[in-house]
Amino acid sequence: MTNRIQRYYQIIVIALGLMGAVWGQSPTIVSTTPSQNALNVSVNSTITVYTDQLMDAATIDTNTMVVSGNFTGLITGAYSTVDSSTTFTPSQPFMVGEKISITLTTGIQSGGGTPMASPYTWEFTV
Repeated sequence: MTNRIQRYYQIIVIALGLMGAVWGQSPTIVSTTPSQNALNVSVNSTITVYTDQLMDAATIDTNTMVVSGNFTGLITGAYSTVDSSTTFTPSQPFMVGEKISITLTTGIQSGGGTPMASPYTWEFTV
C-alpha cells in the first residue's frame, strides 16, 4: 500500500470509529422552542425540540412526544422531523393562560436506533 492509500484508510477507520461512538450514545436535548417556563407564548405557536443527533422520525409521535394542556388535556397535532429537530404543530390554537407540558419519552430513538436515556419534560404558558 502506498503512503497516500494508507493515510486515506486511516482517516476512514477513524471516521467510522467516531460515528460509532456518536451513534451508540443516547440523544441529548440541546434546546427547545418555546423555552422552559416561557410566558405569554403565542396561541398559534409550534413546539420544536433540537437534539445533538439525527433522529428517527418513525419513533416520534403522540405516544413518544406527548403534548398536553392543563385546560384541554392531550393536544393533537402533526409531527415533522428533519435531521436533529422535531416540530409539533397543534391541530388547534392553544388557549390563552393555558400551561402546556411536553414530555419526550424513551421511545424516541436516534437515527442509529439508540433510545433517549430518560424522559425529558418542559412546559410553558400561553
